[in-house]
Amino acid sequence: MFAHSDTLSVQQTGCKSLCMLTRRGVDPTFSNDLHTVKMVIRSMRSQPHDLIVQRWAVGTLLNHADRAHTCSWIVAQDGVQQVLLSMSHDDVLLERWACEVLVSLVAAGESICSVVREEGALKTIAASMRRHPRDVKMQLWGCVAMCGLTHHAPVGDTAVLEAVNEAMTRHSSNLPVQRFACLVLLNCSRQLRHGIALHSLELIIASMQTHPLDVDVQHTCCALLQNAARPKEFCERIGLLGGIGAVMTAMTDHSLNLNLQRFGCGALCNLSQCKQNQDRIRHASGVIAVGFSIHAHSRDWSVLGWGCTVLQRIVQTDFERDTISRCCVEAILDSLKSVKVGRVKESVCALLHNLSLSSEVCVNMTRLGCVPVLFEVMRDNMEDVKILCWVCAALVNHARFTPEAVGTRVVTDLVQRVMLRHPFSSLLHQWGCSFLDCLARSDELSAMIGDLGGVELVHWVTQKHLFNLKVQLCGFSALCFLTRLPGNVTWIDDVSGVDTVFDAMGAHDGDGVVQQRALRVLLNYVLGDARYVQCVRHRGLQLVVQAMAGHVTNAVIQWCGCALLQSLARTDFRSDVRGVGGITAVCNAMKAFVHDVHVQRWGCGALCNLADGSLEDGVVLVQLAMTQHKDPSVQAWGNMVLASEAAGAILGDAVVTFGELPFLADELSLIGTPELEEAPNVTTTVLGETFSHDNFFM
Repeated sequence: MFAHSDTLSVQQTGCKSLCMLTRRGVDPTFSNDLHTVKMVIRSMRSQPHDLIVQRWAVGTLLNHADRAHTCSWIVAQDGVQQVLLSMSHDDVLLERWACEVLVSLVAAGESICSVVREEGALKTIAASMRRHPRDVKMQLWGCVAMCGLTHHAPVGDTAVLEAVNEAMTRHSSNLPVQRFACLVLLNCSRQLRHGIALHSLELIIASMQTHPLDVDVQHTCCALLQNAARPKEFCERIGLLGGIGAVMTAMTDHSLNLNLQRFGCGALCNLSQCKQNQDRIRHASGVIAVGFSIHAHSRDWSVLGWGCTVLQRIVQTDFERDTISRCCVEAILDSLKSVKVGRVKESVCALLHNLSLSSEVCVNMTRLGCVPVLFEVMRDNMEDVKILCWVCAALVNHARFTPEAVGTRVVTDLVQRVMLRHPFSSLLHQWGCSFLDCLARSDELSAMIGDLGGVELVHWVTQKHLFNLKVQLCGFSALCFLTRLPGNVTWIDDVSGVDTVFDAMGAHDGDGVVQQRALRVLLNYVLGDARYVQCVRHRGLQLVVQAMAGHVTNAVIQWCGCALLQSLARTDFRSDVRGVGGITAVCNAMKAFVHDVHVQRWGCGALCNLADGSLEDGVVLVQLAMTQHKDPSVQAWGNMVLASEAAGAILGDAVVTFGELPFLADELSLIGTPELEEAPNVTTTVLGETFSHDNFFM
């Protein structure tokens, strides 16, 4: 063959003979011979247009390409370029053999694979596949070769994707073609903007529906959908195409396959970014499927993290929370103790917060030891603000339903230290204040919080986030309960703590809830320690009257304002209260809320301390209040007002005490926990965005 390299017939006969001789099991001497490789490549180079020479030469190389060292020989002799050039012949057998050669070369190692890739093998293979769309073996070996070439270096070439899509469309019932075509798309999906087209999504979902029992197709397609669902427009499209139902079916049919469960949870995690998809997952029994996946594979951090994220987003009702509680809460708590990945902890803690919104589930979680686990997570992750936010949020629910479990000095002190450690995290401070608020409903726990410096801490938080409305709401809600105990009021060593209340009233003068809670805190301070009377007199009187004038339809603000004016309108401060329009504010409140006993009670008390014979409308209002309400305080203070007006001088003071200021039911309903929408969003990027096989041969 070397001597007659220009003789076509010699080359044709020689290449065919070498192909026959080097077949596996015929003659091992020829099948492992460098000289043979050189001869056939030289023949291919000398006779590039002869189909017979090219076909049998490629067949000879195919017989040699089953070993790593012979693959290196082929590459060294420029055999890759010759194989690719031979594929320009429109011969299905030749092109099929050429694809098999490329598959063997790619499998020999990344260095050889990179050489094949750089020679433009992907486009050549795609062209061959599109020339012979009906040949199943051509499509199969083309997909296998592409799978290996895109394994370490994914590409978004349009021709490659079109060839794969056409193969999947024409051979939808052929399982091997579907397997490797899906793997090619999976590798290409790493480049999201160019890797997956909408048509490919339809084919992926159709492949899952056609081959529901093949675990390889199912878990590859789940990984594909996980990658494809990251952009919002693709996420919505997959939901419309039925991708969620396909993933749910795969997870149900192959519940013990770890890879499938991992990427099924990952796909649902990315798909659940859209509100419409959350509803689809919920209606497809996603709560049960994901719950059992976590239960069966709770030690796998990907399943745990992605699954908890899905559940945290879709679980809305107490029934669903109870379902998850019975299914996998115990496994989740057990796994949380050993989790090292921050995002997984974040996802798990977010789910625990969601589940604990149900009182029954919260009690069950407490019985299973949830609070000690949350305490350990908080103690071990003092620098991770997102994890701390979710832990505090979960502890808020436990403080609401099982305060005896979290109302300890150790837990409360740790929460307060966390709040101090992160002075700029408004969300963390919001939940921390809400936690203290829930515990402070008990006088015993309120005293403990005061002993730990909780009152000063809440004042510091409200001052730190003066213009954050939600922090102010939660902070003053906590102060409302904490300052009910006179002992807690004395924990502030100077009157600067009251300045934070004034600042908040000025910054949020249009928010009725902030105003009413701030007024209640001021009232508690004035009643708890006489030092605060002087402070409120200098700066707070005008703010109190402004709050009453600005919120004339808020009964709580009106009776809190009247009670404050009643407490301040004594001895030397009566002229100050009159000077800022206190009498007018009280009379307006009594006119607006004739049937509200609380407004009438504290209104009569305020007028009692201001009556000196100059009241006009006030007398009529007091008489009306005495007629409408048989409350002892209304009657007593009303009689004092009438007597003082008749005598033209104040005959006695009406004194407000803590015991006369119970919290109202409607006021308690306004003191709630932070809204869930403010919770940090959990993504899957840290857990892993893409999936690739260690070996693309399946």
